[in-house]
Amino acid sequence: MKVFVISLLLVLTVNNDQPFIKGTVYEGENCLGKVKIYLQSNEQTYHFKSDKKGNFELSGIKEGMYKIGFEKKGYVGYTVDNFKITQNYKLQLKVQLVKVRGVHEGGMKKPPNMVIDTLSHN
Repeated sequence: MKVFVISLLLVLTVNNDQPFIKGTVYEGENCLGKVKIYLQSNEQTYHFKSDKKGNFELSGIKEGMYKIGFEKKGYVGYTVDNFKITQNYKLQLKVQLVKVRGVHEGGMKKPPNMVIDTLSHN
């Protein structure tokens, strides 16, 4: 049992130095759960969801250029293109999604200008 615990702690220490992205998805002041999230590069796409409280985390990401997207039925989707992830990249996001309130000529209403608020980036 002691060997297992030591090995587990070693893995957690190694993972701490790997790039990660985490954050919370909101609608206004309320957390928004079960949001589909994807992180896409030319080589790989990661798919995951926020939990019931809107929290998400993805670690072990390879270095490279990425696009991240947030989608939930009944909400305006949002995508951020061309951001670079490097070794030890740590990003915490506060993401605001907007409910679809109607359709105007040419499609859905546009989301507000600042949908993603970067809390920290190392």
